Amino acid sequence: MIINIAHSEKEAREKGRFLEKLDCNGDGKNFVWLYATHEGLCVSEREMNGYHDSDFYMTVYEPDKDTFKEICFASTRGWCYPCMGSRVDASPELQEKYKAYLDRRERRYHILHKRSERHKMFMAAEKSGRSFNEIKKLYELYGTRTAPNVIKLLTANLRSKFRKSLRSQLVSWLDGKLQYQMPFSNKQIQYI
Repeated sequence: MIINIAHSEKEAREKGRFLEKLDCNGDGKNFVWLYATHEGLCVSEREMNGYHDSDFYMTVYEPDKDTFKEICFASTRGWCYPCMGSRVDASPELQEKYKAYLDRRERRYHILHKRSERHKMFMAAEKSGRSFNEIKKLYELYGTRTAPNVIKLLTANLRSKFRKSLRSQLVSWLDGKLQYQMPFSNKQIQYI
């Protein structure tokens, strides 16, 4: 359930389930009206800390679209203390549906990420004149963070003698002339 603030009782009753009239200062002059929305549909809550302020988000189920969306329900940028009473209230069945949704989304991300990695490997193989399997082996050895830097040794216009010697060492290793498990030592990798 998300607790919202309205400026009139009429507005609160039109937008959701009316909760209460709240005296802001306790002086009987300044009022806000609270109303609830998304009851039984809130599956997850999170806080995003910014440099000066924090924002609070609730993930809710949208039955008409059969999907989930995130709503910012409170912020420390302004007075919103009653909204902090919002809470996750989804049924166990809806929580399971949300978990399945997250699993599908993560799987889709990994599939797309793997496709883009594979594309990068094909492009690197084409640019360097090496086989796809050789480039793939470098990715397997060094991972997605370091492998592109190693492969750049094959394709870049190098001026430094040190980097040229690293390229020569890499080519020798790829050609099977060096009998080491990896083309570079850990110390050399730090300077690539």
